[in-house]
Amino acid sequence: MKTVSDYMAEALRNLGVTHSFGIIGKSICPVVLKMVDYGIEFIPGRHESSSGFEAAGYALKTGKLGVAFGTSGPGVPIFSPPQHMPRRIIFPYFL
Repeated sequence: MKTVSDYMAEALRNLGVTHSFGIIGKSICPVVLKMVDYGIEFIPGRHESSSGFEAAGYALKTGKLGVAFGTSGPGVPIFSPPQHMPRRIIFPYFL
């Protein structure tokens, strides 16, 4: 039986995602493990903000969808600075 993590990883793969960036935490760990099973490389960061900028830079450089993951709770608002970058420069970005 497929889990939500399976559906998320499969959807990202179907969108052509090959790399994702983020912080591994308890709430996101199942998704990260499934992404690896589906052939998506997860590149861990040291901070949510840096992972967001890494995904934005990846999208800007490659033209592919940049994907960033963060932990629940206090990690989510830290993505605020990278969220504003795609609005100024048009490129694909998923947070």
